[in-house]
Amino acid sequence: MPVVQNIRLLDRLATTAAEHERQRLARDIHDTVIQRYIGLQYKVAAIRNKLAQGANVSADVDHLFAMTVSEVSNLRGFAQGLKESDLREGFLPAVRRFASQFSDNYNLEVQVVSEGEIVIKDRLAAELIQIVQEGLSNIRKHTSATTSRISVERVNGSLSLTIENNRATEPFIPRSIAERVHELGGEVNVICEPDDRTVVKVQIPL
Repeated sequence: MPVVQNIRLLDRLATTAAEHERQRLARDIHDTVIQRYIGLQYKVAAIRNKLAQGANVSADVDHLFAMTVSEVSNLRGFAQGLKESDLREGFLPAVRRFASQFSDNYNLEVQVVSEGEIVIKDRLAAELIQIVQEGLSNIRKHTSATTSRISVERVNGSLSLTIENNRATEPFIPRSIAERVHELGGEVNVICEPDDRTVVKVQIPL
């Protein structure tokens, strides 16, 4: 009987692990692949509208081409998992590089600030980078914001990540971000500040 019970327990654990992995992969595809195709779709639609108005779109096409080259590189990184170069250079440099690329592609000024150097494990770094990507994508899709600020710091044994923008929206907690944060044992809150800012606050225990 103990052997049978152990077999059943292992089967349940394997099923649970497979389900968690399926959910994680679905979130990664949504945040990393689908979001970028949506961004390209917006750019193509803007060029089509300019063409309909008889405008010169040469510069827009050049920018779109550069953007596709960048996104293909990112998708290759996704196919391989989080790129080793990202982990070697550290979490904050990877966030800053992504923020700079996002600014160039979508005309959203993104500032990354930190209280000291942040050294964290690879898995947590990968999840937080995905959260940053999803947060910036939500700003682009759901707001008319022109600036965003990403803040990272250690607070009382936890890591605090804040993503804010300068245009308030109806407060809601993005499902993908919430799922990642909860699996890491953390909390996420969205606050609309009186000065018209929307702030997403993530707290992860270390």
